[in-house]
Amino acid sequence: MPYKTGSMKGELTTPEIRKLIKAHNILTNIKIPKGAKRDEIIKIVNDKGYTINHDKQSLDPMGGIRKGRPKVTMKKAQEVTKPKPKTALETQKAVESKAEKAEMKKKQERVIRKKAVEEEKARSKPEAKPKPKTASIAVGTETPKPAPKPAPKPAPAPKKKEAKKMTIPILKSIAKQYYQNLKDDFGNDLDTVKKNINDGWSDYIDDDEPIDGFEEYYEGLNKKQIEDLHKKIRPKVIQYAEVFLKKEEPKKKKKQK
Repeated sequence: MPYKTGSMKGELTTPEIRKLIKAHNILTNIKIPKGAKRDEIIKIVNDKGYTINHDKQSLDPMGGIRKGRPKVTMKKAQEVTKPKPKTALETQKAVESKAEKAEMKKKQERVIRKKAVEEEKARSKPEAKPKPKTASIAVGTETPKPAPKPAPKPAPAPKKKEAKKMTIPILKSIAKQYYQNLKDDFGNDLDTVKKNINDGWSDYIDDDEPIDGFEEYYEGLNKKQIEDLHKKIRPKVIQYAEVFLKKEEPKKKKKQK
């Protein structure tokens, strides 16, 4: 819903503008840089030949409707950005793929363990000393050559870099950043933040992209794994964000008194 009070009364909120642009991106591909603020987003829209109609809650081409530039309304944005439900076949394929990956990982672990045992046995086994060669007493014979040194063992393969685990303190840090973004966009209006704290997730967190500032916790993850991770951490992050909100609400009431 548009702002109800303040200097921006009647204008669309930043999440609503983002939703319109997401729908427009699907149709005409306007890209928003990560972490872009309200003024920057509006400038990008204007540079692309569009204006934001806060009254009608839509993106309108400058100078009227042009060919190839459709008018994007909030209703249209909700329809276009609504995630498509997975079919039974897609769900089945995802389950099968997950099972195959788990089995492949088990096989790789068995191979690594077997190789480690063999290397340990080779290290613990005493090397046989070469038998000394007897020198010939005859005149003109050469001195026996020393036995060749054993070839050096190959260095162990470097371990694959893995993503760090998201502990509770990390989830709280993500929640604090998420809560602060909501406050910034809604002008510290805690009532509006409270209404949007659940639905605003997709406006600030991309489904399959690392969260800004926490890239080290995504090392080695593909887009599908990132998407699964975000589904897993979302309830906890929102829960911690609500805790930050509850702590701040009494302070606001005290100031108003």
